[in-house]
Amino acid sequence: MDKFIFGCPSFSFLSEKHQINILQLNYDCYSEIFSYLTKLEDKLNFARAHPQFREVLAGQLPQQYATIQRSMLKTVPDWEFFLQLCGEKVLKCELLYGGYGDSITSEFIGLLELYCPSLWHIMVLFVDSEIEVGAINVDILQLLKQLQGLKSLTLTDAKANQINSQLQHFQNLETLDLDGLDLHLSDDDFLQLFHSKDKLRQLSIRFGRGINKCGLINELPKYCPNLEHLTLERFAFNFEDLGVFHKLRSLHLILRVYLDMNDNLYRYLAGNYIERLEHLELKAIKVKTHQLPHIVKLKNLRSFACYKWPSEFLKELGQLIHLECLSLRCCESVKEMSDQLMTIIINCPHLEHLKLGKHIAMPMKELEKFIKNLKTLRLNAKNTFLLSLEFVNSIEWQEKLSDLTRNLNNFTLTFHEVNCQHCQTDAHSHFE
Repeated sequence: MDKFIFGCPSFSFLSEKHQINILQLNYDCYSEIFSYLTKLEDKLNFARAHPQFREVLAGQLPQQYATIQRSMLKTVPDWEFFLQLCGEKVLKCELLYGGYGDSITSEFIGLLELYCPSLWHIMVLFVDSEIEVGAINVDILQLLKQLQGLKSLTLTDAKANQINSQLQHFQNLETLDLDGLDLHLSDDDFLQLFHSKDKLRQLSIRFGRGINKCGLINELPKYCPNLEHLTLERFAFNFEDLGVFHKLRSLHLILRVYLDMNDNLYRYLAGNYIERLEHLELKAIKVKTHQLPHIVKLKNLRSFACYKWPSEFLKELGQLIHLECLSLRCCESVKEMSDQLMTIIINCPHLEHLKLGKHIAMPMKELEKFIKNLKTLRLNAKNTFLLSLEFVNSIEWQEKLSDLTRNLNNFTLTFHEVNCQHCQTDAHSHFE
């Protein structure tokens, strides 16, 4: 130990003439020692050597490990010592199921139950998906039922026989993320997953190979009566009946490579959610001109994000008069784009964030005109406004546009992605 301590540059002040006992060092010195230990196992072993070292590590770990991964440590004794030090601050846990490490999974979850009272989210990644569950000795969902405080659960690439008999027993879940459905999951078993889900507030489904289950979504309202947010990813092109979730406020629909969405789904949304939907995101979806009237009927939208909106009809978004956040990722260049954007801002008095993404084809001169008009409009404005221009890459133009708005009150101009309270990244979206 002495060789290690005095070999560190930070302890060069401890010459041979003034050697002191390591237990006489102060807290900062101990923190410096821990900084040289890059492996978590080494830090734990050093902390075991004396209560003073343990106290220092106990002060550091909670700041770093609100989220833990089962693969961080290999043995039960290490995990128990680690969780004794910081388990009270652990909020989320990620673990693999079906591969190396399953031998201590039962003990590990038992330790979570014992030392992590604040744990609310578990993410399980199912690996070796071609191996039958009977060949694995651990029933992961059966074990997770021990965690009484569990409110959020993510299941990635689970096979049908790994979840269909257990998930219905998680009655206290508020958030459920099904990241990939098994092709062999039957209709009855799919619906059974949502039994006893009265407390569920957020649901995310990436259908994957289980795309044939889209037609059952309209059955879910009777099992999830309090659902407020729904994310559907990689659903079928002919999907058109969402069902009526009476408390649904937020909807994210995600396809791939700018595909079209079924006309009837837009009609369904306009017919059944006109009074209640407040947040709508259409990701990797190309909106067609004839579909616009259905979207602008959703008058209560407070935020709207669209990957591809018809450029010549930008001003139609001004009909969404309650908008607080508008995010557009891709628009082709059209004449008078600045005028159309100004029409939106004028007609939407509550708008606080306009986000124009990387694929907005707006000439710089047209953008300059827009900024000047916006500056005039906001000279005496009292509400805050955030303008995100992700498509402006030229440093010269960034500086020029920044100069135009430098003295405006309650105005922020950025040239990188910035998220407000309405356009935060969907934690359960796996789209890139």
